[in-house]
This record gives sequence, C-alpha cells and structure tokens, in this order.
Amino acid sequence: MNDWGPQDRTEELDEWRQHGGDRSCSFCGSMHWSDFLSWCSRAAEPDSDVEIDLGKPGKFYIHRKGVPNASVAPIKFYSCHLPTPFEPTPEEDAIIRKALEVSQVRIRAHVESLMRAIRRQPPLP
Repeated sequence: MNDWGPQDRTEELDEWRQHGGDRSCSFCGSMHWSDFLSWCSRAAEPDSDVEIDLGKPGKFYIHRKGVPNASVAPIKFYSCHLPTPFEPTPEEDAIIRKALEVSQVRIRAHVESLMRAIRRQPPLP
C-alpha cells in the first residue's frame, strides 16, 4: 500500500479494526480481503440477500440487509488491500465472478421493477 494516494504511507501504519462483525481499515474503511471473499461466497448463492457491485476501478461495494451505510459495518472493498504479491486462486476467481454475475442479475431485476413503478405514476402537472 505504499503508493496509494498522495499521503505519506508506510507499512503497518494502519490497523484492522473490528466493525459490525467485519474488519475494516482504520485509514480508508475498506473491508478486509478475507471478509470480502466471505461475502462474495454468500452473494454467489442464488437466494442470497447479499449483492456485490463494482464501483470505480479497484473498488467493490457490498450490499446487505441491515447495513445501510459504513457507520454500521464496512460496505466497500478496495483492491489496494489485496495481499501482495496477489494472484487469485482459481477458487477465489470463480467465487468473485459468480458473485458479480448473480448480483448483476438481481440488480437488473431491481432496476426493472423500479422502472415499471415509475411508468405507472401519473405525469406531473
């Protein structure tokens, strides 16, 4: 994490704190890698209430019931917190891909439902 951002960064400057059942970075609030992977495993299940969404490059959002924002528990994972050197195992790669695929189907369904509801509204005067 030495070259992430303009601030002075040295190894072990930040710490992982327990926050809402997961670990989060004391500097940026990112979820810990192994906690993120665990949530991806849940999101990959067809009937899961967890969704993983992409943000900016290197940023993932974790949407789950009971966690409306980061004051409750970590809601994002930054790839700068990947172990170094990092090469995902085939299992890790499959879990993340499946979580994103299943989540995108659910997110599209949410958007379509919202659009149907909007179309049913009478036009504004």
